[in-house]
Amino acid sequence: MQADQLRQTLAADPFRAFRIHFGSGRSVEVMNPGLVAVSESGRIALAFKPHEDGHFVIDVMLIESLEVLPPGSNGSGPRNGSGEKE
Repeated sequence: MQADQLRQTLAADPFRAFRIHFGSGRSVEVMNPGLVAVSESGRIALAFKPHEDGHFVIDVMLIESLEVLPPGSNGSGPRNGSGEKE
């Protein structure tokens, strides 16, 4: 994946929550664009966990797809306890 695609999804107006999918089957939900930072080079992103201390370091090149969630979605679903879905 290219960082520009991630940046465009984060900058969408209005913002829509989305899920980052990786080839390993894991995913990370982004419910607030202010909780994600993409490095200037676009190689690395940080996704902070809402309502708790912690973050994910994401190798942008390993992102398989971005799934925009339906309006009003709260990102509910099975979690593995770390903010990631399995």
